[in-house]
Amino acid sequence: MENNILKFHINHDISGVELMNANFKSNKASLHYHPEFIIGVMESGIQSYCPKSPKEKIISKGQISMINPERIHSNKNVDDKGYKYRTFNIQPEVFQKIANDIKQDEVFIPSFDMVTVKDKHLKTQLLLLHNSLFLNQFDTIQNQNSFYETFAYLIKTYSSNKLKTRKVNTNSIVANRIKDYLHTYFDSKITLEQLSEVSGLSTYYLNRVFSKSIGIPPHKYLMSLRLNKAQELLKLKNSVTEVGYMVGFFDQSHFTRNFKLFLGITPKQYQSSFF
Repeated sequence: MENNILKFHINHDISGVELMNANFKSNKASLHYHPEFIIGVMESGIQSYCPKSPKEKIISKGQISMINPERIHSNKNVDDKGYKYRTFNIQPEVFQKIANDIKQDEVFIPSFDMVTVKDKHLKTQLLLLHNSLFLNQFDTIQNQNSFYETFAYLIKTYSSNKLKTRKVNTNSIVANRIKDYLHTYFDSKITLEQLSEVSGLSTYYLNRVFSKSIGIPPHKYLMSLRLNKAQELLKLKNSVTEVGYMVGFFDQSHFTRNFKLFLGITPKQYQSSFF
């Protein structure tokens, strides 16, 4: 329909995931399926979701929808007001990896019996994550951490094959190994996969082991490390642009935004405060 707006985005920090932002004024899709999981949040309006069986579901504002791969369904708007929603279109192997990480073993791919749920916490996290990935607001490790944490929660809470996680213990040896790596390579692009290789833990557990030992997750520790280094370099009268690159920010807007969140002033204001 000419009044319908669809926007797609791929954030290359998260492989196997496509983002969609949809604003439908009128929509009536015939029976079809998707090869990936479709996890959506209805931002406004009402949509009718029609599985081939057993019966129609209504997805309304604030609800989260969870569509398994290859599930036959159709969908349409209920009234002439239309609806807006955001989705994460996620390849099955991505959910498989997260489930394996949670269980620390090979498990069946997660699936969802419920089509819709109301979960205020999850809705907020999904919308924040979708927006930040769509606009590329954060660096790689923060994007990856937010994605894994959000979808690990969804899988643990709502998948039909419930996954029990083992207790996380403090492990200062592993935590210090990760810290050493962050201090050595803070000015480079760092991914959760790299930290997993360094620590010998899955991405799911390395976050928990590090947080329990140090007090904050790796991406927050790295951010503090970079910004403390930036303060040192700004005091030496290096240019703000140079400092951003020297401490690992490859986007100056990321550097300025995070520095201001850290100290309450911009890097330029910080530097000019020294006489």
